[in-house]
Amino acid sequence: MSNATHYTNPANAAPTDTAQLGIATRTIDFAAYSLTHPQIVTTLLDRATAGVQIRLYLDRSELEAEARGNPALPNSPLAQLLGVPNLYIKVKASMILMHLKSYLVDTRLLRDGSANFSPLGESEQDNSFTFTDDPAAVAAFSAKFADMWNRADNLSVTEAIETSAAYARERASRH
Repeated sequence: MSNATHYTNPANAAPTDTAQLGIATRTIDFAAYSLTHPQIVTTLLDRATAGVQIRLYLDRSELEAEARGNPALPNSPLAQLLGVPNLYIKVKASMILMHLKSYLVDTRLLRDGSANFSPLGESEQDNSFTFTDDPAAVAAFSAKFADMWNRADNLSVTEAIETSAAYARERASRH
């Protein structure tokens, strides 16, 4: 078993994350409160294009803020990931935060920590993240991810954004 802990600021985590994601040959299970770092998004796109099966589980409130009411995500790096073969995205329906910043590569290498997958989270904020191949940690994350992924009320990106926009319009019309 090995563990490696890293810290951001002044170090930049993006090269480490992209390198670890880049070794995936079969699967990536990815839970992200925020996923806006262009290099990480590009690496996920590259891996999906290479046939790696990728499941992204996103936080609804952070996704809605990033989308700014448009389910096509025109101003977000995430737009590149919509509709890509081998890449599946689910959004937590509840507005209670999904605050994980973790991924599992090929069911053997787990990354977990406080660093968001955003330009600020990867380099300027004071964060930590750890990589481990500990079977117990990998199994615990796999079980947690499966529980989240299989929730009956999960939303698609479009459903999450459209529901939020409709709610905002309804609130505005009352005032």
